[in-house]
Amino acid sequence: MDALTTKEAAARLGIHWRSVVKAIQRGALPARKHGRDYLIDGADVEQYRVSRSRKHTDNHTVTPEQDETEEPRAGDSAS
Repeated sequence: MDALTTKEAAARLGIHWRSVVKAIQRGALPARKHGRDYLIDGADVEQYRVSRSRKHTDNHTVTPEQDETEEPRAGDSAS
């Protein structure tokens, strides 16, 4: 795939370009410095997108079995 700038990667990921830079700085998204910007391989952007969606899904998925057996939470009305 092509090399993308932080703004192009952000557009593909649906996030702000500063979030892309933060991901690069913490080592979650491989990139190489090019002048004042970074260049990110498109395949790495796709892999990062998949890992983010998997992480989000893992934290928020409720199966039908969990939904049926879940206890009511405080503040939920039974009516």
